[in-house]
Amino acid sequence: ISDCDMEKGMVRCDVNISVRPKGQKELGQKVEIKNMNTFSGARKAIVYEIERQIKTLESGGSLVQETRRWDDLGGITESMRTKEMAHDYRYFPDPDLMPFEPDDEWMESVRSRVVELPLARKNRFMESYGLPSGDAVTFVDDVPLGDYFESALKEADGVAPKAIANWIINNLRGKLSETETALADVKIQPAQLPQLVKLVDDGKISGKIAQEVFANMFETGDDPAVIVDKKGLAQVSDTGALEAICDEVIGANPKSAEDFRAGKAAALNFLKGQVMKATRGKANPAVVGELLEKKLTN
Repeated sequence: ISDCDMEKGMVRCDVNISVRPKGQKELGQKVEIKNMNTFSGARKAIVYEIERQIKTLESGGSLVQETRRWDDLGGITESMRTKEMAHDYRYFPDPDLMPFEPDDEWMESVRSRVVELPLARKNRFMESYGLPSGDAVTFVDDVPLGDYFESALKEADGVAPKAIANWIINNLRGKLSETETALADVKIQPAQLPQLVKLVDDGKISGKIAQEVFANMFETGDDPAVIVDKKGLAQVSDTGALEAICDEVIGANPKSAEDFRAGKAAALNFLKGQVMKATRGKANPAVVGELLEKKLTN
């Protein structure tokens, strides 16, 4: 076994040597020296084997087609096995094997038991669900997690598969590891994740609140909508209620307000953060941004 990285001196090769007297057209018997792994070893083996073959022929001996090994410590080649004809390489039917001719019914029964192979599963997750390679590989490496993801998609009802994958890979998997909980014991049902994503997509809760809802779902197994109603976490989009809070934040942070009017766009983000803090993250960020900008430019 070798990486064959030539820059690191890694090499793997066989050496084939045959000799013939001067004037003779045909080469003599070929001798193969297997698995040479250094250039110096290959060179020494060639020199030794040429001399060995010449001495054998000059003394009246004969050479056979064979495979030899190089003993680097002894500085010699040693016979491993002879190979006279092609059939020595087993290029022939084995007479001890009975013929086997499977019919279509047998082949179909085998196909029905073949599981989905990793590469096919990865390609299917990418092509069918539009997942990036990294997400697909996660669901290939962890088959139960991938099955959980596909179960969630059955109830997705228009929710983007990538959004559901994010919650499973980034949040659910993290919680499983943190609490040492097996996926089979998790209280969140697959169908509940699309519900959570939809609450965010519909603007009913913010992304930050969604994290809090998810944590509660993991502990209780309750539906996300139930948790939102029970804890009063619904996103505030009522401009009347938010305007008053925006006015309070602007009044409490006059320098940031002036900075924004002077062209420092980052100041608006600070003010927006203060509104979100005052509403405990329940304010609709988009609505807050519009209200603040309107008030500071009029």
